[in-house]
Amino acid sequence: MVLYEKRIAYLSLYEAGEKVCSAGFVSLSLEKEEICVIMQIRNVNREKNQSYPVLLLTESQRIDVGTIFIEAGRGNCERKFYFHEGRASVNNLKIKPDEICAIEIKLFENRTIEGWWRITGKESSKQLIQDETPEEPELKAVSIASDKWEQLKNQFKIMHPFGDEREFVSIEIKDFTVLREAYQKLVNNSFLLHGFYNYRHLILGKDCRIGTSNEVCFYLGVPGVFFEREKMVAVMFGFEGFESAGPVEIGKFGYYLRRVEI
Repeated sequence: MVLYEKRIAYLSLYEAGEKVCSAGFVSLSLEKEEICVIMQIRNVNREKNQSYPVLLLTESQRIDVGTIFIEAGRGNCERKFYFHEGRASVNNLKIKPDEICAIEIKLFENRTIEGWWRITGKESSKQLIQDETPEEPELKAVSIASDKWEQLKNQFKIMHPFGDEREFVSIEIKDFTVLREAYQKLVNNSFLLHGFYNYRHLILGKDCRIGTSNEVCFYLGVPGVFFEREKMVAVMFGFEGFESAGPVEIGKFGYYLRRVEI
């Protein structure tokens, strides 16, 4: 039996290679003998009410997988592909799931909707992060003293994002060497990248109210606005909690959190 796998990517509207706005999300799931791609398009203004071609992208191919109908800037589409012996059958081509990089919807000349599950070395893949980082973000080496947390507070801006005594530091993608090696791979987490490139920072801090006297719990926070759907996506990407200054309410700014080690 094939193990269940689900990946979610944000969709963005691009014009002449430049990101215009967010445009929904797309999921890629694998279970038993099917690969399923589900697209939900939102906020795509000024498009005609018609069907547009959908392409599945690998590093070497652009595969036509049908069309999606967009009406009043919204559209939903689902495509299923037979999966057997480690490969999906897509338009008579046999493709491994990890070869699938992205989905592309061709609207008009130089105007597309794209969602990337995996960043490649191609120029077009850099659009996911607005041409600002390479495939593997360059990690900044940070000198760590014996008391690592105190050293971090001396090197980074201190924040109180939740309006209480807890201290967090503001960090960027390039600073991820402050984390244990097992957590440095989060630089490729799509949910984290989306939050970072919207708000230009992440937070890292400890919560003394959790754990024991022999254990200090550290949390990495991705900025965002609280919505139930956003929370579901966050959980899928490993961010199990959300906190804000005061009570958590729909539409309120705060941070999606996950536990890490430094």
